[in-house]
Amino acid sequence: MKPKCLYAIRLICIFLFFAVGCGLPADVKEEAERKTEQITAARKVVDKHKAKYVKFLTTDEFTFFAVYAQREHWENRFDEAYAKLKNAEKEVTQGKISALLKENKKEKAGELWIGIKTVDRAIRKALNIAKAPTQRMAELKRIQKECPQLVEKAAAELGEIDLLIDKLEEDFIPKAQKAFPKRSDDIDERFTPLKELQQNSSHALVSSQKRLKQHTSEGNTDYAYLFLTTESVKNNLETLTQKDKEYRAEINELSQSYTKILTDMRIDYYVKVGRSSWDEYSDYWKEHKYIYPPGKVDYKVYAFFAKLKPNTMPASYINNRGIKIHIPKNYWNSLKINPKQNWSHGDSHAEFWIENVFPKAYHKYLVTKNGAQENTDWQEIDEEDYYDYYDYLGMEIVSKPYGFFEKERTKEASPPGMAFVGDKRYGKWRTDSATGDKFWYFLGAYAFLNRGSGHYYYRSDWERWRGKYRNRKPYYGGGSKAAPLYGTFGSDSRTNSRYMKSDFAKRGGFKAQTASVRGAGPARRGGGPGGKGK
Repeated sequence: MKPKCLYAIRLICIFLFFAVGCGLPADVKEEAERKTEQITAARKVVDKHKAKYVKFLTTDEFTFFAVYAQREHWENRFDEAYAKLKNAEKEVTQGKISALLKENKKEKAGELWIGIKTVDRAIRKALNIAKAPTQRMAELKRIQKECPQLVEKAAAELGEIDLLIDKLEEDFIPKAQKAFPKRSDDIDERFTPLKELQQNSSHALVSSQKRLKQHTSEGNTDYAYLFLTTESVKNNLETLTQKDKEYRAEINELSQSYTKILTDMRIDYYVKVGRSSWDEYSDYWKEHKYIYPPGKVDYKVYAFFAKLKPNTMPASYINNRGIKIHIPKNYWNSLKINPKQNWSHGDSHAEFWIENVFPKAYHKYLVTKNGAQENTDWQEIDEEDYYDYYDYLGMEIVSKPYGFFEKERTKEASPPGMAFVGDKRYGKWRTDSATGDKFWYFLGAYAFLNRGSGHYYYRSDWERWRGKYRNRKPYYGGGSKAAPLYGTFGSDSRTNSRYMKSDFAKRGGFKAQTASVRGAGPARRGGGPGGKGK
């Protein structure tokens, strides 16, 4: 074959490739083009359903269904089905599908497929709507046949409802109200929705029993309503079973007491270094990247690297020449980096970068739950939480006394045990012999909260907290103008041996370390300089 012929054939092949390759996929296009035919077929099915229904209207058998057909507007179902198909047809012939077929762009295949599926759903919905009258008639006949069993089942379900309510009214609620008389109204108020479900179920059963009696005596009744009322009892039982568990759990919250005191905190700092190495003398360029395990550093080193400009190269390395440091040596040396750790054989040069700097923050707590104490080990927290709770050392960061619901717990920081003052479950009021003032003395499992003379909570202090601070803002004591008594910078913490011996104190935390690099990470560099001949 002559070269000119080969060239012409190649041009034709290229043209055909782009003509086919750039258009819509054949299978998607064909599926879209079939939609008009499918809509026409669906319309014929709707026609058959409508014709069958219209014919049925003239029969004696329809008399049974006439009231339901009128009330539920069965005749409108066919109009709804036709409207669905009309909108689908418009989408195919004049709307998005039509436009996408004309564009015939390969990248629009996904958009066209979505349009196809939308039309498919419309067709299915139209067919289901058209079948609805027939299905409804079958359902009503089933209800007519099974109505004795349906009412009998509803009566059994109401029995289960009554049993759940009786157990609450005769046992659970009286015990809770006796244990927490001040919350008696709240216990009743939360019970009201459950009682209403029982009453609604009882009314529903009475209605269904009336319909059943009418069915038995007259051979006919409102079967749709009968079914609706029996279903109501069934649904109420399911709802009440769940609400019974929720109600019991909520009321049992009154019997739970806990406090969480922040006893220690620390923040550790890490720097992660990356390295890019290559063979400077190879004809085939290949770069190897390695990320060192994070190295723990002190705050000063962390602050230096956190403030270092991105893309700064702190060090480089050349075989036989060693490391070259481009920042103050003391900062680089503090990272204790072995330049050739996990070194790729044959590489001659390397550059280093700061991949990331990040803190890890920790808390310790004294948790007292229902009188039992537990000193936790270090628990990792978010860096933001570390700073948010920085002022709260030695304070309760959350507490819930007996007789309170979980939603009523104290979430604003307060002096330890302040939320428990005034409740005889925890202690009692005593009189200061010197001043005559009342102060709170903790008893039993909570006696550890007594710090001795000068550290008790006086009634005036407690009333100030309860009236102005509880769940509004942190309370440090000492009044609005006086120096704080509680918290990280309060005199109480600085005279308490527990906090003065804490890890926080040993690290100089009471000196109010700066937060100038708060949130400095992550990804200070995240990739490395690299690059031959840099």
